[in-house]
Amino acid sequence: MSNHRLPVFPLNLPLLPGCVMPLQIFEKRYLDMVSACMRTQTGFVVSLLHQGAEQHEVIRPHQDTPSDIPFFATGTLAKIIDFGQRENGLLAITIEGESLQDISQIEQNNDGLWMADAIKLDEFNQPGEEDIDALKELLGSILSLPNTLPETVKIEELSSVQIMNYLIMLLPIPTPTKQKLLQQNDLASRWALLHDMVLSTLD
Repeated sequence: MSNHRLPVFPLNLPLLPGCVMPLQIFEKRYLDMVSACMRTQTGFVVSLLHQGAEQHEVIRPHQDTPSDIPFFATGTLAKIIDFGQRENGLLAITIEGESLQDISQIEQNNDGLWMADAIKLDEFNQPGEEDIDALKELLGSILSLPNTLPETVKIEELSSVQIMNYLIMLLPIPTPTKQKLLQQNDLASRWALLHDMVLSTLD
């Protein structure tokens, strides 16, 4: 497998494959990143911040000691599918998760942008169908909240994989648990873990 050197965008919400996420961009390092990605038609890796880490992490160029890195080393390759400017003047983009990525050789540029070698982590198997209607109903109740996801996300059009992944993104579960589910690339095992976790909510 070949590595790609890609920018990393740490967030306090995970992005999973097949899911979309709206973002407002205001820091110069990320404005420059978005501009470069759009110009070169490339993506960036969204990685979940460790619990308690601040999104606006201190800039420490060239520090790649694991204890200095505020995000997990498995994330999701994101592509920009829409962009525009909001009334508040901020750049608004919509990103879509493409594939899981293991990242290594993590460094921070002088401008604060994180860079890493990224390699695709293949997913396999298929999620189960236990309580799929109840899980879909749970997701529907979350999506009914204002400003959750773009209106283009229609729950009736989502696959079981997308339903599972959106629930992992949006449910109020601890950060380490979200990451454990995200990096489980056996989709049947990911489904079983999530199903067991929310079973008490469904009963």
